Amino acid sequence: MKTTDKDFSQIIQRILPDTTLADIQALNANAAAQERLKAEQGTLFFKVAAAMYRLDPEGVAHDLNDEHEYNGEIADLLPRLPECDNAEDCSRLIHEVCAKWFSGRVRSVEHYQEIGVAVWQVWLNHSGAELT
Repeated sequence: MKTTDKDFSQIIQRILPDTTLADIQALNANAAAQERLKAEQGTLFFKVAAAMYRLDPEGVAHDLNDEHEYNGEIADLLPRLPECDNAEDCSRLIHEVCAKWFSGRVRSVEHYQEIGVAVWQVWLNHSGAELT
């Protein structure tokens, strides 16, 4: 049985009573963006997801989670990757996106260097550019 947007909204409000309608609409929009990005850029999406899960910059992925833990962040990240000129820019962007998703409670930007390099390499391989 497929969960409708209305069902999803009711579930979220029951679990997180402080969640606003705007919050739920943003989650729904991001879920739609995830599906669109998977369809349009599946390989890139899944390679970035694999790097995020493997390197787990916020320590939230574990054996009980599947590899979808960072999908919301990736949906925000992928459209902005072309803004990056190097791995350092990529690290800062990933940190910014994670700070948004984790309500500002994230590790330092320096902690994001390894994931920035990994995602930057995925991006370069995908776009055919050279590492800088």
